[in-house]
Amino acid sequence: MSKRMESTEVAIPLPTSGGEHTICIPRRRLAEVLAPPRASAQAALAELIHHALASPIGCPALAEQLRPNSRILIVIDDVTRTTPAHAVIPILLEYLTDAGCRGQEITFAVALGTHRPMTEAEIAAKLGADVARRFRVVNTPAQETSAFASIGESWGGAPIEVHRELLAADVVIAIGSVVPHTEAGWSGGAKLILPGLCSERTVTANHVLAAAYAGNALGQDSTPVREQMEVVVARIGLAYSLNLVTTPYGEVVGVFGGHFVAAQRAAVEAARPIFTIPYRERADIVIADAYPAESDLWQASKAIWAGERLVKPGGILIVYASCPEGIGPHGDFLRFLQQEPERTLAELQAGVLADPIAAAIAVPAARMLAHMRLVVVSPGLEPAQFGEGAIVYAHSLQQAVDAALTQAAPAARVSVLTHAGYSHPVERR
Repeated sequence: MSKRMESTEVAIPLPTSGGEHTICIPRRRLAEVLAPPRASAQAALAELIHHALASPIGCPALAEQLRPNSRILIVIDDVTRTTPAHAVIPILLEYLTDAGCRGQEITFAVALGTHRPMTEAEIAAKLGADVARRFRVVNTPAQETSAFASIGESWGGAPIEVHRELLAADVVIAIGSVVPHTEAGWSGGAKLILPGLCSERTVTANHVLAAAYAGNALGQDSTPVREQMEVVVARIGLAYSLNLVTTPYGEVVGVFGGHFVAAQRAAVEAARPIFTIPYRERADIVIADAYPAESDLWQASKAIWAGERLVKPGGILIVYASCPEGIGPHGDFLRFLQQEPERTLAELQAGVLADPIAAAIAVPAARMLAHMRLVVVSPGLEPAQFGEGAIVYAHSLQQAVDAALTQAAPAARVSVLTHAGYSHPVERR
């Protein structure tokens, strides 16, 4: 460490999927370093799961919903989520066996939404190698239209097309985590089914609701997207929802089982203090580390929603994410982020876009760019992908920070937000 840095700068470590990344901020310019609080479970994970199964919230016990030879579908979230399903599933399977279920009646399904299918190695890691070997696992992309069947229409005549495995099952169980979410407010509950196991057309119709939302939906108790998810899933049927509160540091501190609305809401109340980060002031420059949601730009964009809550109007938001899978499953997402949002919304409503989901999710973030400048630093992306758009690509995080400090006023203040992909900043009161 140089003598200059020792006296005038603060070294701040940022977590990334590739290891810790350190940046240096002038001490006199640093406002706050913000991170989710550390939390510990009051019981071992196995005990939390057993309690959730024994004490359902808002519905009968799962064992009471089973009949002889019931066909059971267990839905898990995909590789973009940190839910430790491999630790939950053996306990759930033991519970089902004790309730009289036989293994051949159970199928697993990955809630992909419009994400890419998981690899065999990812499935083995997510479910556990033994479970992945013993049971059939459905891993169907939303674009595979033959795998989905219509059950009618919902909002505004939108089609409800769900995976045929859902319709064939007598009992559907969903396992997921509850974290702040950009469209649904919070994840978990109904979200495992819509968008998880619905067709691209149905997912698109649901996501279009996000484009019409006027504000920042991150951490909101109710959003149009969440409300419609729950209306649709009530029609589809979801017998039991297991909602884990998993911290950004990987620790499970709560498990809530039961009705897909009531149990999810209980999990939100437990998750709120884990993910809510009080801040003292908005800063001129905000550095938001998207970890652990940084597999691609589609996931890492969650840091835009979190960072927008911290940056002053006219300020600079610097997002860091490794993005090993590039832009992600929706290649037009970056283009729509840089396009005038009302134009995108008009094209979306006119039905002329090849990737309406990319447009729908980009619109709220593009609106945020009207009152802040965005810099993206990512080894997984290339400058050419950004073109001449409003978003600036930077090769180095430290260079991006230094450039922002040079551009800003001499008294400009800098805040750093770690784990921004799973954070909900709120003003301290």
